[in-house]
Amino acid sequence: MEQIVAYIKDPAWWFSAFFIAIIASVVAGFAKDRIERGLGYLSNRAREWQQRKSEEREKVIRALAQNEGFLIITMVRATGLSLMALGVFTLFLLSPMWSEITQSWCAAFPSIPCMLGERSVSLLASIAYGLLAVVFGYTSSSRIRVTMLGYRAYREQRSLPRGL
Repeated sequence: MEQIVAYIKDPAWWFSAFFIAIIASVVAGFAKDRIERGLGYLSNRAREWQQRKSEEREKVIRALAQNEGFLIITMVRATGLSLMALGVFTLFLLSPMWSEITQSWCAAFPSIPCMLGERSVSLLASIAYGLLAVVFGYTSSSRIRVTMLGYRAYREQRSLPRGL
């Protein structure tokens, strides 16, 4: 039990745990439809929920395929969300350095983070940025997938070649 507590207090453990969670969330974002289909076989309620979600997704895909402006705006938004996810993930990767930054900050300006201690601020930053990276990674991968499905439908409606 003492070993487990020691691991939990170590920022490296949190860093590696969230790193794996971020990778899993991106994979889950791309595998979302397959996961939902698998859950749909378990119960009627899950199947109905999946049906509604699928209909909503198809409605968005049709709207993207029919309206070029909407497709462009959605692509820009999905790209922006992906860049935001990358930024949050970068902050997560840099979160172990927060203890050094906090130490420098406390030397110059004593404040509330100084009362928490450098390791606590580093741990809180790792947890916060890790959770945000998981959420943004999942959301951006799901949004990119729907956008690309809309782009594929747009291309097929206009008989455009695949390379475009």
